[in-house]
Amino acid sequence: MAKTFYITTAIDYTHPAPHIGHAYEKVLPDVIARYHRLKGDKVFFLTGVDQHGQKVKQSAAKESVPPVQFVKDITQKFVDLWEKLDVRYDRWAATTDPLHKKCVQGILQRLWDGKQIYKDKQAGYYSVRQEQFLTDKERGPDGNFGAEWGQVEFREEENYYFKLEQHKQWLLSYIDNRNDAVIPDFRQTELRNAVEKLSGDLCISRPKSRLDWGIELPFDKDFVNYVWFDALTNYISFADYDPKIDKYEKQPAEFRDRWPARHRFSRRSHAAITRPRLVEHFRRKNEQERWQCCRSRRAHRKIRRPSAPLLFNDWHRDGSGRRFQRRTFDSIL
Repeated sequence: MAKTFYITTAIDYTHPAPHIGHAYEKVLPDVIARYHRLKGDKVFFLTGVDQHGQKVKQSAAKESVPPVQFVKDITQKFVDLWEKLDVRYDRWAATTDPLHKKCVQGILQRLWDGKQIYKDKQAGYYSVRQEQFLTDKERGPDGNFGAEWGQVEFREEENYYFKLEQHKQWLLSYIDNRNDAVIPDFRQTELRNAVEKLSGDLCISRPKSRLDWGIELPFDKDFVNYVWFDALTNYISFADYDPKIDKYEKQPAEFRDRWPARHRFSRRSHAAITRPRLVEHFRRKNEQERWQCCRSRRAHRKIRRPSAPLLFNDWHRDGSGRRFQRRTFDSIL
């Protein structure tokens, strides 16, 4: 029997209202999903929302509502838009879902048990907008941090870190040994160059004293998981992955039927590191690298990797995708 055609997208952050970039990203996979349904294939189309994080909590506070109510209201705007555009997804991924929380905590616990996560103290300059510590690499030619970083302040904080640096060579080898690591193929060079620039480990937590809107770390109740390990896990948590099961062959039949995903749509900014001062809305450490490195761990090494992500450019207006994306979709329709 043929496996299910599993297609998925990046999940949308419930901080701004939906805009045309969100719609473009969902209509593309919807077209492919419809094509496969017409062929008679069994299709599993997953999309959803990323509901945790500091920006969400700050936005909720500005509106004097609890974060849970804030994300509920923003999430409904996305749901209403997909209904209006007739985007026919098969399952909705919401990171506040108890099923997802259980999966995230299960993966974190296994990585902790496997000594791939450690606790350390970091002191340095912190970008409030990007929610990350900065290094001298992020400074401009004048020695200052650019406007794209927003408010920058000095912080000293203890957190948990994933040993990302340890898997850099593995990821480079993975890219070199595949001519279809990403689609279109010319993005593969961008991705490899980005990986070459990776340095240091990945902070995966925030202390509850500063941010309590997130999934609690299973091995330390005083910290919540930072968004990346939370958001990236949705691709398998909502495909019915069981984090307690070590081997792919023993995973639930539903998961084995769907995974590995055939296609995952993503903006170019989610799949290649580009210096933020050049394209200010690109993330410093990208989604595809983190996903592949996390999947490379021994605790999950036997989970098969998905087919190549399909990447596309951001929408731009007057040379700035960011300014265009601040407009709500209501103003565009």
